[in-house]
Amino acid sequence: MNKKSMGGISIKGTRQGITIIINGGEPKGALKDLAKQLASSGHFLRGNEVVLEIGSDYFGVQELEALCGLLKRYDMNPVKVISESPDVRRAAQALGLEANKPTAKRPEYALVKRGPIRSGQSVNYDGTVLIIGDVNPGGEVIAGGDIIVWGHLKGMAYAGAPDDSSRRIYALSLEPTLLRIGNYLARPPEGETSPGKGPETAFVQENQIVVEPWEH
Repeated sequence: MNKKSMGGISIKGTRQGITIIINGGEPKGALKDLAKQLASSGHFLRGNEVVLEIGSDYFGVQELEALCGLLKRYDMNPVKVISESPDVRRAAQALGLEANKPTAKRPEYALVKRGPIRSGQSVNYDGTVLIIGDVNPGGEVIAGGDIIVWGHLKGMAYAGAPDDSSRRIYALSLEPTLLRIGNYLARPPEGETSPGKGPETAFVQENQIVVEPWEH
C-alpha cells in the first residue's frame, strides 16, 4: 500500500481501494490540499473505490458533496465515510454513503530478535520486527509491521505482510536480495552488489519502493 501525505491529507492504497485521511482543520484547506495531490498523482488512482477517514467536525453535506465531486472528476468512487463525529456521519448518510465510527486499534507489539538471521532461517511475525544483528543472504524476515535491522540486511525482507504498503524497512546497511513492502517488490539488478551506504530506509512512494538515508 502506498501512502502519500500533504498537510493534513494522507492517501493510502489498500487491496480494497483507496483510503483518504483528513486529519483535521477546515474543509476549504483540506479540499485545496487534496486537489494538489490529485493534480500530481490522481491518474494513478483512477477507477478506485474510496473510503474517507475524516478527523474534522466541519464537514457537512455541502462540504462532503464538494469532496466527492472532486474525487469523481478523477473517476474515483467514494463509498464510505469513517468519522468520530455524528454530524459528519449523518451528512455522509444524507449523500447515500456508508458511515461508520472508527474501530479501536489493537496495540502493536514488536518482536525483538537478537543475533544474526542465517541462510535458511526465517523470522515471521504479524507486528513490527527488530533484528539486533545481521540478516545474511538466504535469511528472511517477514513482518506485518515495519522491519528494523540493527545491522546488515543482505537477505530478504517483507514488511507490511500481506498488503500494508504504508510500512517501512530500516537497516544500518541495506544490501538485500529482495525487498517487499505490501504488494510492492524491489530487487537489485542481477549481478549487482551494492555496498552499504550507511543507514537507509525503504518505503513505497508513487507505486514503487524507494530508498532514502535513515536519519535515526
